[in-house]
Amino acid sequence: MSEVTLEIARRTYTLRCDPGQEDHVRSLGDEVDARLRRLGANLSLNDAKNMLFAALMLADELQELRLQAGAAGMDEVADGSDTRIAELEERLSEAEDETERLRLHLANANARLKESSALEAASSSTEREDEVADQIEGLAEKLERCALLLESARGAH
Repeated sequence: MSEVTLEIARRTYTLRCDPGQEDHVRSLGDEVDARLRRLGANLSLNDAKNMLFAALMLADELQELRLQAGAAGMDEVADGSDTRIAELEERLSEAEDETERLRLHLANANARLKESSALEAASSSTEREDEVADQIEGLAEKLERCALLLESARGAH
């Protein structure tokens, strides 16, 4: 912590502050001292009361500045609002366009998936038909052998 010495209303005060803040604290002390000098002959013998008056004057100034800034800022906010609304509307429009593009992309992907599934099913169906045909041929061969065996057994009797 750093120490800063201030002279306010002909009295010396030593305060601690963060390093690098010394000049800022001195400037604030000078401002309080200037407010107290404005009171001039109206200064009290009570230092705390004098500091209170200085704090009240500063608070009053601060409040007036905030009110003025708020009133001025409302015009700026209104002007800025129109611009911001236009920007947001543009972004919304872009987002809607992107959503529609993605919706079409998804529909195309779904259509391709259905085609692929249909081809796979057809391919699978063809493979199954081939398997059944092979089984039928196998059965036909067995029947022919059985028929040959029967014929040879009849001829032997």
